[in-house]
Amino acid sequence: GGSSGVGKATVQALLAEGVRVTAVARGENRLRLLAAELRDGVTTVAGDASEPAFADRLLRDIMPSVAACRRAPTDAASVSASSAVDRWG
Repeated sequence: GGSSGVGKATVQALLAEGVRVTAVARGENRLRLLAAELRDGVTTVAGDASEPAFADRLLRDIMPSVAACRRAPTDAASVSASSAVDRWG
């Protein structure tokens, strides 16, 4: 998660580069501490990002264009594979 260890270090490094970050972790208390420590540029969301429904909802809320792309690749891959088969026989 984004509130401790490598996740927290990644959040800090991204913030240092001027990137706005949404830190996700299961522990609300650690997220509150992270938000208090880092303040500007970080948004925190409590939840388990390994759960597909949570991850989809999170992407829809934070980055709708990314969420739309996440659903498209299987269709795009099918079209690409079909085109390749048609072309190369």
